Amino acid sequence: MKKHLNNPVLVKESSISRGDRKIDALIFTGSGAEFIKTVSKKIDLDGSVILDYIINHLLVKKGVDWNNPILGEYLGIYKNSLASFSLLWDKNLNRFISHGTTFQSKENPLVGLIAHIRTLDEYQGMGLGTLMTEETTKIAFENNAEFAVLATDDKLHRIEAGERAAYTLYSKLGYAILAEKKLADTVDWLMITDQEIFNDCLLEKEKNNGRYPKETPSYIKEKQQKLIDKVRGEFSAKKKNLMIDKVTDGDLAFLFMLTALSPENDFKIKLDSWDVHLGAEFERSFVVNIRPAMLDQDRLEDATLVLRDEKGFILVVCAAKQVYPFSRNTIKIDFYCFPEFLSNNKKEVLNLINETIKRIKESEDSPNPCILSFSGIDEEKIPIFKDLGFKETGNKYQHYSQDGTIAYQTIEYSKKL
Repeated sequence: MKKHLNNPVLVKESSISRGDRKIDALIFTGSGAEFIKTVSKKIDLDGSVILDYIINHLLVKKGVDWNNPILGEYLGIYKNSLASFSLLWDKNLNRFISHGTTFQSKENPLVGLIAHIRTLDEYQGMGLGTLMTEETTKIAFENNAEFAVLATDDKLHRIEAGERAAYTLYSKLGYAILAEKKLADTVDWLMITDQEIFNDCLLEKEKNNGRYPKETPSYIKEKQQKLIDKVRGEFSAKKKNLMIDKVTDGDLAFLFMLTALSPENDFKIKLDSWDVHLGAEFERSFVVNIRPAMLDQDRLEDATLVLRDEKGFILVVCAAKQVYPFSRNTIKIDFYCFPEFLSNNKKEVLNLINETIKRIKESEDSPNPCILSFSGIDEEKIPIFKDLGFKETGNKYQHYSQDGTIAYQTIEYSKKL
Protein backbone atom coordinates (compact mmCIF):
# COMPACT_ATOMS: atom_id res chain seq x y z
CA MET A 1 0.00 0.00 0.00
CA LYS A 2 1.45 3.36 -1.01
CA LYS A 3 1.79 6.04 1.61
CA HIS A 4 1.08 9.73 1.31
CA LEU A 5 4.00 11.87 0.26
CA ASN A 6 4.66 14.88 2.47
CA ASN A 7 4.72 17.34 -0.39
CA PRO A 8 5.62 20.97 0.32
CA VAL A 9 3.10 23.71 -0.38
CA LEU A 10 3.75 24.90 -3.93
CA VAL A 11 3.52 28.56 -4.91
CA LYS A 12 3.79 29.64 -8.52
CA GLU A 13 3.16 32.82 -10.46
CA SER A 14 0.99 32.80 -13.57
CA SER A 15 -0.31 35.31 -16.08
CA ILE A 16 -3.80 34.41 -17.34
CA SER A 17 -5.37 36.17 -20.34
CA ARG A 18 -8.69 35.90 -22.17
CA GLY A 19 -9.29 38.61 -24.77
CA ASP A 20 -8.61 41.97 -23.12
CA ARG A 21 -8.86 40.50 -19.61
CA LYS A 22 -5.67 39.66 -17.75
CA ILE A 23 -4.88 38.30 -14.29
CA ASP A 24 -1.49 38.28 -12.61
CA ALA A 25 -1.95 35.39 -10.24
CA LEU A 26 -0.38 33.41 -7.45
CA ILE A 27 -1.43 29.76 -7.39
CA PHE A 28 -1.09 27.90 -4.08
CA THR A 29 -1.35 24.10 -3.93
CA GLY A 30 -0.85 21.93 -0.85
CA SER A 31 -2.28 20.15 2.18
CA GLY A 32 -2.97 20.59 5.88
CA ALA A 33 -2.30 23.43 8.27
CA GLU A 34 0.91 24.32 6.40
CA PHE A 35 -1.20 25.34 3.41
CA ILE A 36 -2.92 28.24 5.18
CA LYS A 37 0.34 29.22 6.92
CA THR A 38 2.14 29.47 3.58
CA VAL A 39 -0.66 31.45 1.94
CA SER A 40 -0.84 33.78 4.95
CA LYS A 41 2.89 34.48 4.89
CA LYS A 42 3.02 35.06 1.14
CA ILE A 43 0.16 37.56 0.87
CA ASP A 44 0.42 38.99 4.40
CA LEU A 45 -3.10 38.16 5.54
CA ASP A 46 -4.12 36.49 8.80
CA GLY A 47 -5.03 32.82 8.41
CA SER A 48 -8.45 33.31 9.99
CA VAL A 49 -9.26 36.01 7.42
CA ILE A 50 -8.24 33.68 4.59
CA LEU A 51 -10.39 30.83 5.91
CA ASP A 52 -13.36 33.16 6.42
CA TYR A 53 -13.11 34.35 2.81
CA ILE A 54 -12.88 30.81 1.44
CA ILE A 55 -15.89 29.63 3.44
CA ASN A 56 -18.07 32.63 2.61
CA HIS A 57 -17.08 33.31 -1.00
CA LEU A 58 -15.42 30.28 -2.58
CA LEU A 59 -17.52 27.37 -1.34
CA VAL A 60 -20.99 26.48 -2.56
CA LYS A 61 -23.50 27.86 -0.08
CA LYS A 62 -24.80 24.82 1.81
CA GLY A 63 -25.08 26.14 5.35
CA VAL A 64 -23.07 26.13 8.56
CA ASP A 65 -23.49 22.37 9.01
CA TRP A 66 -21.55 21.96 5.76
CA ASN A 67 -18.95 24.70 6.26
CA ASN A 68 -17.67 23.44 9.60
CA PRO A 69 -16.47 20.05 8.27
CA ILE A 70 -14.72 21.75 5.34
CA LEU A 71 -13.08 24.16 7.77
CA GLY A 72 -11.94 21.09 9.72
CA GLU A 73 -10.20 19.80 6.58
CA TYR A 74 -8.22 23.05 6.30
CA LEU A 75 -7.24 22.79 9.94
CA GLY A 76 -6.25 19.13 9.57
CA ILE A 77 -8.34 17.86 12.48
CA TYR A 78 -9.31 14.54 10.86
CA LYS A 79 -6.89 11.71 11.59
CA ASN A 80 -7.10 9.80 8.31
CA SER A 81 -8.36 12.43 5.87
CA LEU A 82 -5.91 13.96 3.40
CA ALA A 83 -7.45 17.09 1.89
CA SER A 84 -5.36 19.06 -0.60
CA PHE A 85 -6.26 22.52 -1.85
CA SER A 86 -5.57 24.84 -4.74
CA LEU A 87 -6.21 28.55 -4.34
CA LEU A 88 -5.73 31.37 -6.85
CA TRP A 89 -4.90 34.92 -5.73
CA ASP A 90 -5.37 37.95 -8.01
CA LYS A 91 -2.28 40.08 -7.29
CA ASN A 92 -3.72 43.22 -8.88
CA LEU A 93 -7.02 43.27 -6.98
CA ASN A 94 -5.68 41.50 -3.87
CA ARG A 95 -8.41 38.88 -3.63
CA PHE A 96 -8.89 35.12 -3.91
CA ILE A 97 -10.84 34.29 -7.02
CA SER A 98 -10.76 30.51 -7.54
CA HIS A 99 -10.60 27.35 -5.41
CA GLY A 100 -10.43 23.56 -5.65
CA THR A 101 -10.08 20.56 -3.33
CA THR A 102 -8.91 16.94 -3.50
CA PHE A 103 -10.03 14.41 -0.87
CA GLN A 104 -7.96 11.26 -0.28
CA SER A 105 -7.23 8.82 2.50
CA LYS A 106 -3.89 9.14 4.29
CA GLU A 107 -3.79 5.39 4.86
CA ASN A 108 -4.74 4.48 1.30
CA PRO A 109 -4.81 7.41 -1.17
CA LEU A 110 -5.70 5.32 -4.26
CA VAL A 111 -8.77 7.44 -5.11
CA GLY A 112 -8.68 11.22 -5.29
CA LEU A 113 -12.07 12.96 -5.20
CA ILE A 114 -11.92 16.35 -6.92
CA ALA A 115 -14.53 18.73 -5.49
CA HIS A 116 -15.46 22.34 -4.68
CA ILE A 117 -14.11 23.77 -7.94
CA ARG A 118 -15.42 27.32 -7.71
CA THR A 119 -14.61 30.66 -9.36
CA LEU A 120 -16.09 34.06 -8.52
CA ASP A 121 -18.83 34.99 -10.97
CA GLU A 122 -17.03 38.04 -12.38
CA TYR A 123 -14.09 35.81 -13.41
CA GLN A 124 -16.17 33.26 -15.30
CA GLY A 125 -15.05 32.40 -18.82
CA MET A 126 -11.31 32.76 -18.16
CA GLY A 127 -10.57 29.05 -17.80
CA LEU A 128 -10.00 29.21 -14.06
CA GLY A 129 -12.26 26.24 -13.34
CA THR A 130 -10.16 24.16 -15.74
CA LEU A 131 -6.98 25.46 -14.11
CA MET A 132 -8.16 24.54 -10.59
CA THR A 133 -9.23 21.10 -11.77
CA GLU A 134 -5.82 20.60 -13.36
CA GLU A 135 -4.00 21.64 -10.18
CA THR A 136 -6.09 19.46 -7.85
CA THR A 137 -5.83 16.48 -10.20
CA LYS A 138 -2.04 16.85 -10.30
CA ILE A 139 -1.75 16.78 -6.52
CA ALA A 140 -4.05 13.73 -6.32
CA PHE A 141 -1.62 11.80 -8.51
CA GLU A 142 1.41 13.22 -6.67
CA ASN A 143 -0.16 11.76 -3.53
CA ASN A 144 -0.30 8.31 -5.19
CA ALA A 145 -3.89 8.22 -6.48
CA GLU A 146 -4.59 5.46 -8.98
CA PHE A 147 -7.75 7.24 -10.13
CA ALA A 148 -9.12 10.75 -9.83
CA VAL A 149 -12.90 11.08 -9.83
CA LEU A 150 -15.33 13.98 -9.78
CA ALA A 151 -19.06 14.55 -10.07
CA THR A 152 -20.90 17.19 -11.99
CA ASP A 153 -24.55 17.79 -12.89
CA ASP A 154 -26.74 19.82 -15.18
CA LYS A 155 -30.39 20.63 -15.76
CA LEU A 156 -32.07 18.19 -18.11
CA HIS A 157 -33.91 20.92 -19.99
CA ARG A 158 -30.57 22.57 -20.87
CA ILE A 159 -29.12 19.37 -22.23
CA GLU A 160 -32.29 18.45 -24.12
CA ALA A 161 -32.27 21.92 -25.66
CA GLY A 162 -28.83 21.21 -27.08
CA GLU A 163 -26.75 23.38 -24.76
CA ARG A 164 -23.21 22.38 -23.89
CA ALA A 165 -23.18 19.92 -20.98
CA ALA A 166 -21.34 20.76 -17.76
CA TYR A 167 -19.09 17.71 -18.04
CA THR A 168 -17.33 19.13 -21.13
CA LEU A 169 -15.30 21.38 -18.80
CA TYR A 170 -13.61 18.29 -17.37
CA SER A 171 -13.49 16.07 -20.44
CA LYS A 172 -10.62 18.00 -22.00
CA LEU A 173 -8.45 17.16 -18.98
CA GLY A 174 -9.00 13.45 -19.61
CA TYR A 175 -12.06 12.85 -17.43
CA ALA A 176 -14.49 10.36 -18.97
CA ILE A 177 -18.08 9.64 -17.94
CA LEU A 178 -18.05 6.56 -15.74
CA ALA A 179 -21.72 6.73 -14.70
CA GLU A 180 -24.83 8.74 -15.49
CA LYS A 181 -27.89 9.13 -13.29
CA LYS A 182 -31.02 10.95 -14.49
CA LEU A 183 -33.32 12.39 -11.84
CA ALA A 184 -36.54 14.41 -12.04
CA ASP A 185 -34.99 17.55 -13.56
CA THR A 186 -31.23 16.97 -13.45
CA VAL A 187 -28.65 14.55 -14.75
CA ASP A 188 -25.60 13.60 -12.65
CA TRP A 189 -22.30 12.35 -14.04
CA LEU A 190 -19.45 10.58 -12.28
CA MET A 191 -16.20 11.12 -14.20
CA ILE A 192 -12.83 9.40 -13.94
CA THR A 193 -9.27 9.65 -15.20
CA ASP A 194 -5.93 8.05 -14.41
CA GLN A 195 -2.41 9.46 -14.46
CA GLU A 196 -1.53 8.16 -17.92
CA ILE A 197 -4.62 9.70 -19.53
CA PHE A 198 -4.21 12.94 -17.59
CA ASN A 199 -0.56 13.22 -18.66
CA ASP A 200 -1.55 12.56 -22.28
CA CYS A 201 -3.95 15.50 -22.11
CA LEU A 202 -1.27 17.75 -20.63
CA LEU A 203 1.01 16.85 -23.56
CA GLU A 204 -1.79 17.62 -26.03
CA LYS A 205 -2.20 20.99 -24.30
CA GLU A 206 1.52 21.68 -24.65
CA LYS A 207 1.43 20.81 -28.36
CA ASN A 208 -1.57 23.13 -28.82
CA ASN A 209 0.11 26.30 -27.55
CA GLY A 210 -1.12 25.97 -23.99
CA ARG A 211 -4.77 25.28 -24.85
CA TYR A 212 -6.57 21.96 -24.53
CA PRO A 213 -7.85 20.68 -27.90
CA LYS A 214 -11.60 21.03 -28.43
CA GLU A 215 -11.87 17.35 -29.38
CA THR A 216 -10.31 14.51 -27.40
CA PRO A 217 -7.86 12.56 -29.61
CA SER A 218 -8.97 9.05 -30.53
CA TYR A 219 -6.03 7.34 -28.78
CA ILE A 220 -7.05 8.99 -25.49
CA LYS A 221 -10.67 7.94 -25.99
CA GLU A 222 -9.53 4.34 -26.41
CA LYS A 223 -7.63 4.50 -23.12
CA GLN A 224 -10.65 6.07 -21.41
CA GLN A 225 -12.94 3.27 -22.54
CA LYS A 226 -10.50 0.64 -21.24
CA LEU A 227 -10.38 2.44 -17.90
CA ILE A 228 -14.18 2.61 -17.68
CA ASP A 229 -14.56 -1.09 -18.50
CA LYS A 230 -11.87 -2.01 -15.96
CA VAL A 231 -13.41 -0.02 -13.10
CA ARG A 232 -16.98 -1.16 -13.74
CA GLY A 233 -15.76 -4.74 -13.89
CA GLU A 234 -13.93 -4.44 -10.56
CA PHE A 235 -17.15 -3.42 -8.79
CA SER A 236 -19.10 -6.35 -10.26
CA ALA A 237 -16.71 -9.29 -10.34
CA LYS A 238 -16.42 -12.35 -8.14
CA LYS A 239 -13.76 -11.50 -5.53
CA LYS A 240 -11.33 -13.33 -3.28
CA ASN A 241 -9.54 -12.11 -0.15
CA LEU A 242 -12.12 -9.46 0.75
CA MET A 243 -11.44 -7.83 4.12
CA ILE A 244 -14.03 -6.59 6.63
CA ASP A 245 -12.97 -3.23 8.02
CA LYS A 246 -14.30 -0.15 9.80
CA VAL A 247 -14.93 3.09 7.95
CA THR A 248 -12.45 5.90 8.62
CA ASP A 249 -12.85 9.66 8.34
CA GLY A 250 -10.61 9.49 5.27
CA ASP A 251 -12.84 7.14 3.25
CA LEU A 252 -14.90 9.89 1.58
CA ALA A 253 -13.40 9.33 -1.89
CA PHE A 254 -13.81 5.52 -1.80
CA LEU A 255 -17.41 5.68 -0.57
CA PHE A 256 -18.34 8.51 -2.94
CA MET A 257 -17.05 6.51 -5.89
CA LEU A 258 -19.00 3.40 -4.83
CA THR A 259 -22.32 5.19 -4.27
CA ALA A 260 -22.09 7.34 -7.42
CA LEU A 261 -21.25 4.56 -9.89
CA SER A 262 -24.98 3.87 -10.51
CA PRO A 263 -25.08 0.76 -12.76
CA GLU A 264 -28.11 0.40 -15.03
CA ASN A 265 -29.70 -2.25 -12.78
CA ASP A 266 -28.94 -0.33 -9.59
CA PHE A 267 -30.93 -0.70 -6.38
CA LYS A 268 -33.79 1.77 -6.11
CA ILE A 269 -32.41 2.91 -2.75
CA LYS A 270 -28.69 2.93 -2.06
CA LEU A 271 -28.34 3.42 1.72
CA ASP A 272 -31.50 4.39 3.57
CA SER A 273 -29.66 4.23 6.91
CA TRP A 274 -27.28 6.97 5.71
CA ASP A 275 -30.05 8.90 3.90
CA VAL A 276 -28.48 8.22 0.50
CA HIS A 277 -31.38 7.45 -1.81
CA LEU A 278 -31.80 8.38 -5.47
CA GLY A 279 -29.34 11.19 -6.12
CA ALA A 280 -25.79 12.23 -5.35
CA GLU A 281 -26.40 13.03 -1.67
CA PHE A 282 -23.46 11.04 -0.37
CA GLU A 283 -20.79 13.73 0.08
CA ARG A 284 -23.01 15.99 2.15
CA SER A 285 -24.39 13.06 4.17
CA PHE A 286 -20.90 11.77 4.97
CA VAL A 287 -19.17 15.01 5.94
CA VAL A 288 -22.10 16.50 7.84
CA ASN A 289 -23.67 13.49 9.58
CA ILE A 290 -21.70 10.27 9.23
CA ARG A 291 -18.16 11.33 9.99
CA PRO A 292 -19.08 13.13 13.23
CA ALA A 293 -21.05 10.02 14.25
CA MET A 294 -17.98 7.83 13.71
CA LEU A 295 -15.87 10.15 15.85
CA ASP A 296 -18.39 10.23 18.70
CA GLN A 297 -16.91 8.35 21.65
CA ASP A 298 -19.91 8.68 23.99
CA ARG A 299 -21.94 5.93 22.30
CA LEU A 300 -21.90 3.60 19.32
CA GLU A 301 -23.52 6.21 17.10
CA ASP A 302 -22.24 4.65 13.87
CA ALA A 303 -21.34 0.95 13.61
CA THR A 304 -20.74 0.77 9.85
CA LEU A 305 -18.45 -1.89 8.38
CA VAL A 306 -17.17 -2.27 4.81
CA LEU A 307 -15.65 -4.89 2.53
CA ARG A 308 -12.34 -3.87 0.96
CA ASP A 309 -10.44 -5.67 -1.77
CA GLU A 310 -6.71 -6.38 -1.66
CA LYS A 311 -5.88 -2.84 -2.82
CA GLY A 312 -8.17 -1.24 -0.27
CA PHE A 313 -11.06 -0.19 -2.54
CA ILE A 314 -14.45 -0.33 -0.80
CA LEU A 315 -16.80 -2.63 -2.72
CA VAL A 316 -19.59 -3.04 -0.15
CA VAL A 317 -20.75 -0.90 2.75
CA CYS A 318 -23.11 -2.06 5.50
CA ALA A 319 -24.18 1.23 7.05
CA ALA A 320 -25.55 1.20 10.61
CA LYS A 321 -26.34 4.53 12.30
CA GLN A 322 -28.26 5.36 15.46
CA VAL A 323 -31.53 7.21 14.89
CA TYR A 324 -32.27 10.60 16.44
CA PRO A 325 -33.47 11.07 19.11
CA PHE A 326 -31.19 8.54 20.79
CA SER A 327 -33.94 7.73 23.30
CA ARG A 328 -35.58 5.66 20.55
CA ASN A 329 -32.76 3.10 21.03
CA THR A 330 -32.93 2.36 17.30
CA ILE A 331 -30.12 1.77 14.81
CA LYS A 332 -30.98 1.90 11.11
CA ILE A 333 -29.12 -0.59 8.96
CA ASP A 334 -28.77 -1.04 5.19
CA PHE A 335 -26.12 -2.19 2.73
CA TYR A 336 -24.98 -1.13 -0.72
CA CYS A 337 -22.95 -2.66 -3.51
CA PHE A 338 -23.58 -3.33 -7.18
CA PRO A 339 -26.53 -5.77 -7.52
CA GLU A 340 -24.26 -7.84 -9.78
CA PHE A 341 -21.60 -7.87 -7.06
CA LEU A 342 -24.21 -9.18 -4.62
CA SER A 343 -25.05 -12.01 -7.02
CA ASN A 344 -21.38 -12.93 -7.44
CA ASN A 345 -20.37 -12.53 -3.78
CA LYS A 346 -23.53 -13.16 -1.75
CA LYS A 347 -21.83 -15.19 0.98
CA GLU A 348 -19.31 -12.40 1.64
CA VAL A 349 -22.01 -9.70 1.69
CA LEU A 350 -24.13 -11.71 4.13
CA ASN A 351 -21.08 -12.18 6.33
CA LEU A 352 -20.51 -8.41 6.34
CA ILE A 353 -24.12 -7.76 7.45
CA ASN A 354 -23.84 -10.37 10.19
CA GLU A 355 -20.56 -8.92 11.42
CA THR A 356 -22.11 -5.45 11.54
CA ILE A 357 -25.00 -6.75 13.64
CA LYS A 358 -22.50 -8.62 15.84
CA ARG A 359 -20.52 -5.42 16.34
CA ILE A 360 -23.66 -3.64 17.55
CA LYS A 361 -24.72 -6.53 19.76
CA GLU A 362 -21.34 -6.91 21.46
CA SER A 363 -20.53 -3.23 21.95
CA GLU A 364 -20.87 -1.88 25.48
CA ASP A 365 -21.75 1.50 23.94
CA SER A 366 -24.77 0.36 21.93
CA PRO A 367 -28.26 1.24 23.21
CA ASN A 368 -30.01 -1.15 25.59
CA PRO A 369 -32.43 -2.45 24.54
CA CYS A 370 -31.43 -2.06 20.88
CA ILE A 371 -33.85 -2.08 17.93
CA LEU A 372 -32.45 -2.65 14.45
CA SER A 373 -34.48 -1.09 11.65
CA PHE A 374 -34.34 -1.62 7.89
CA SER A 375 -36.53 0.33 5.46
CA GLY A 376 -36.46 -0.77 1.88
CA ILE A 377 -38.12 -1.44 -1.42
CA ASP A 378 -35.57 -3.54 -3.33
CA GLU A 379 -36.58 -7.17 -3.85
CA GLU A 380 -32.96 -8.33 -3.57
CA LYS A 381 -32.50 -6.71 -0.15
CA ILE A 382 -35.74 -7.41 1.70
CA PRO A 383 -35.42 -11.25 1.79
CA ILE A 384 -31.92 -10.92 3.23
CA PHE A 385 -33.16 -8.97 6.24
CA LYS A 386 -36.20 -11.22 6.63
CA ASP A 387 -33.88 -14.23 6.81
CA LEU A 388 -31.96 -12.43 9.57
CA GLY A 389 -35.13 -12.23 11.67
CA PHE A 390 -36.38 -8.77 10.74
CA LYS A 391 -40.20 -8.51 10.92
CA GLU A 392 -42.45 -6.10 9.05
CA THR A 393 -43.64 -3.31 11.39
CA GLY A 394 -46.50 -1.97 9.27
CA ASN A 395 -44.75 1.40 8.93
CA LYS A 396 -44.41 2.75 5.42
CA TYR A 397 -42.51 5.86 4.35
CA GLN A 398 -43.25 7.85 1.22
CA HIS A 399 -40.50 9.69 -0.67
CA TYR A 400 -41.39 12.38 -3.18
CA SER A 401 -39.94 13.68 -6.45
CA GLN A 402 -39.28 17.37 -6.94
CA ASP A 403 -42.56 17.68 -8.85
CA GLY A 404 -44.51 16.55 -5.76
CA THR A 405 -45.37 13.06 -6.96
CA ILE A 406 -44.51 9.95 -4.95
CA ALA A 407 -41.19 8.54 -6.18
CA TYR A 408 -41.31 5.38 -4.07
CA GLN A 409 -42.57 3.97 -0.78
CA THR A 410 -40.41 1.99 1.62
CA ILE A 411 -41.54 -0.70 4.06
CA GLU A 412 -39.97 -0.93 7.51
CA TYR A 413 -38.68 -4.14 9.08
CA SER A 414 -37.20 -4.36 12.57
CA LYS A 415 -35.46 -6.73 14.94
CA LYS A 416 -34.82 -6.44 18.68
CA LEU A 417 -31.36 -7.51 19.78
